[in-house]
Amino acid sequence: MSIPENKQVIQELIADVVNRNQHDAVSEYCHDDVVMHRPGGREEVGVKAYVAHFRRLHDAFPDFDATVRDIFAEGTRVAVRLELTGTHDGELFGVTPTGKRVAFTAQIIYRLQNGQVAEEWHESDRLRMLEQIDAH
Repeated sequence: MSIPENKQVIQELIADVVNRNQHDAVSEYCHDDVVMHRPGGREEVGVKAYVAHFRRLHDAFPDFDATVRDIFAEGTRVAVRLELTGTHDGELFGVTPTGKRVAFTAQIIYRLQNGQVAEEWHESDRLRMLEQIDAH
């Protein structure tokens, strides 16, 4: 696929899965054995793990929203810088809901293969988010 097509896939993934909570759409955007490289050296593998990640996120922040501030692509890789917002209305990392609004950033690099995400490297400002819900 072309670089513009790869960027479009990622923009649609963010719109459908992250912003519209369409968890069933993950299999359209990701390979069955997608690898998510998470902070702290953790890896999660597979569509089920990808869906579980977003279910946890949407359970904690039902109104979660990601705004793409920057998107760059080269070859099969697409990088995004996101502004994330939401209201803490569900348990997160053992912290009971606070009803507080949060705003933080994340950077994600995706590697696509045949028009689907094969790998993802994710770094977010988790500390800023936790400070906003007073979970430190």
